[in-house]
Amino acid sequence: DGLNTAGDFNADGFPDVMMAHTYIPPLPGTRGVYIYSGAPAGVSSFGVGCSIATGRSPTSTTAVPRIGATFEPQLGQPFRLHVSETEPNSSALLMIGASNSTWSGQPLPLELSGFGLPNCQLLVSPDAFFSAKTKPPGVAQGAATLEFLVPLDSALVSLYAQWLVVRPPRVGAAIGLTRGLAITVQN
Repeated sequence: DGLNTAGDFNADGFPDVMMAHTYIPPLPGTRGVYIYSGAPAGVSSFGVGCSIATGRSPTSTTAVPRIGATFEPQLGQPFRLHVSETEPNSSALLMIGASNSTWSGQPLPLELSGFGLPNCQLLVSPDAFFSAKTKPPGVAQGAATLEFLVPLDSALVSLYAQWLVVRPPRVGAAIGLTRGLAITVQN
């Protein structure tokens, strides 16, 4: 029996855990492998992120920023949303919304090519914004975390989140959007 990391087996943006078992009922002597999602309960990803260079070459791209979460979202408890896979000292804007299907009458996802971001989509209604700066070079470079206290409001059921990242011009300006996260508050 053993426990290993399995990478991101189900492509949800969270590292998964693989467990080997030497006995699987009802077949004694058999072996089996179970893979468990590393996503916190109540958190799932959707859509596709993008990254577009805004400098000299309009066709060049950079790494797509990643969104992540720590803890399961519970009423009255802290909940953290992360962005990573970005350049150090980048500006990051966390968008949180009540919907991933419409925003001000517009259907989501909203294609952003008309705003100079081909192959990029707004996946969540940006009802609230929170800004952060990714960490400078060193440990956890190019990453930022924002922590929230989930309100003690039993009417709060679901939220949606997506990060917008602007890379500093000194390293070749780029804009990126993460995939979206669906966050279901656990009671």
